[in-house]
Amino acid sequence: MKGSQEKTRTEQGHAEERFMALETVFKTIELTAESNTSWEAAAQQCIQEASATVKNIRELKVESMKALVDDGQIVRYRLRCRVAFAVDTSMREH
Repeated sequence: MKGSQEKTRTEQGHAEERFMALETVFKTIELTAESNTSWEAAAQQCIQEASATVKNIRELKVESMKALVDDGQIVRYRLRCRVAFAVDTSMREH
């Protein structure tokens, strides 16, 4: 069966290639996350929160980036992003 190639990282941080079936269906949800340290931390927050209730997350796409400013300093980093996850078809009734 042909599949699409996906790179993941092992616990040691090395890139590892995995294959997903072309028939895999993905669902996308939109989330907004904030951090007071960086956009990267906001992205991590987004994935951590989504992972608490969503399985099979495969991708995060940043749709927009905003910074909240107070007295000339960035005080909050805000991301609006889309998180894509593989749909679990094993729960489907036949």
